[in-house]
Amino acid sequence: MGFALASAFLDKAYRVTVWNRTINKADPLVSKGAIVADSPASCAQSGTTVIISLVSDDVVRDVLCKTFTLSGRTVVNLTTSRPREIQETADMSINRLGAAGYLHGCILSMPSQVASQQATIIYCGPQPLFAKSKQIYESLGTAKWLSDDLQQISLMENASISMVAGVFAAFFQSLALAGVGGIDVVSFTTQVILPQLQLFQELLPRLARQDQERSHSMCQDGISVETALALVSNACETAETSGVSIRLLQGLQCLLMEGTKLGKGSEDLSSIIEMLRGPH
Repeated sequence: MGFALASAFLDKAYRVTVWNRTINKADPLVSKGAIVADSPASCAQSGTTVIISLVSDDVVRDVLCKTFTLSGRTVVNLTTSRPREIQETADMSINRLGAAGYLHGCILSMPSQVASQQATIIYCGPQPLFAKSKQIYESLGTAKWLSDDLQQISLMENASISMVAGVFAAFFQSLALAGVGGIDVVSFTTQVILPQLQLFQELLPRLARQDQERSHSMCQDGISVETALALVSNACETAETSGVSIRLLQGLQCLLMEGTKLGKGSEDLSSIIEMLRGPH
């Protein structure tokens, strides 16, 4: 991701200094005009905006410590983080290293989409700080400000990751079952899975509204908890008799069973969401 970010800035004719723990990874950027720093400190001192994208916030803090000072600079951390880590990194940047400000961003795109219309990055931190340099951030894609509260960006990012993880789990389960029966999984994906995904463009916002309003009455296109349980149980039984593991489905099946026992069987499937927030 760091390579894609640096490339995007270079394509917009910004002066870019880069540092990477593996120095030769930055070599292709040199031909595009990048300056390669020999240390985090020299990299940070080369400009007023320090943009970071690393594997974890533990690594980010380790690297920032090696800058010695961030006086007068704005730190923009685009690393996937946990809520407690974001505040810790922000406090260290400002209180210990003297940074002028701190923003945390969530990249909602693949590296190949950076700087395209498909790329969106959400930012949290002081709104005036974001607005001051929004034009710079727009070089990476659509830049949106979410909140002053740094915790929200981590919750949003990890909620998004949870959604992606669920999609992968569902896709892997469906392909495992289709493939064991000799079905062409590529054709199955293009002719069955992708059209099914289109249905979620209307379904998901409706479920979100029902959750927000705490209203779980059945509607015309709704799916009740007991119906969902029957469908998932059928899928589990079919998988087991076909020799396919159901461990990716068991969590959902257990949750639907619990909802039915709690008297939610006739309610819309959205009622399950609140169960996840309760005691467990």
